[in-house]
Amino acid sequence: MIKKLLDYLYYSFERFSNYISFFAKLYIKFHESSVKKEIEMSDLSPSDRILHIGCGAIPYTSILVSRNIGAEIVGIDCDPRVVTIATDYLKRYNLSNMVKIEIGDGKTYNVSDFDVVILSYGIDSQDSVLRHAIDSMKGGTRIILRRPSTERDDYTDSIVKEFSVCSIRLLLTQESILLVKKT
Repeated sequence: MIKKLLDYLYYSFERFSNYISFFAKLYIKFHESSVKKEIEMSDLSPSDRILHIGCGAIPYTSILVSRNIGAEIVGIDCDPRVVTIATDYLKRYNLSNMVKIEIGDGKTYNVSDFDVVILSYGIDSQDSVLRHAIDSMKGGTRIILRRPSTERDDYTDSIVKEFSVCSIRLLLTQESILLVKKT
């Protein structure tokens, strides 16, 4: 229930803020410390191929990861309107060379070529997306899993138990867990 409300608020705020640079910059700044913690936790490097599933209309994670480590990153979202808004945002602020946005469904998108997969808090059917990522990725791949600390799912809990390396507390009811698929 809380997650659905937060998802709606994030979605609405991102769409609104996308056209008002002050709010968009404030939104990115609000999330900056959390993303920096995730970068440190997962030891991201410029040579990592990074996929961000559920990038949203303001792809703040993709932008901040790219800015902080200099890596190219692909962000996907399954909503074509969100992809259009995010792509326009990147063009408007000359960020298209750092971040590529594509339409894609995390339940079917090819993750096998990536070293790091970031699963956003707001994606639908997070357990299905996680299942696809775990089943499809190569050994040694890292997953940064953002999940509500208040809601549990048997499948996700079993994956966290098996593959978790560490976790950190993020904003509101979120935690970020680093999972590593064994080789």
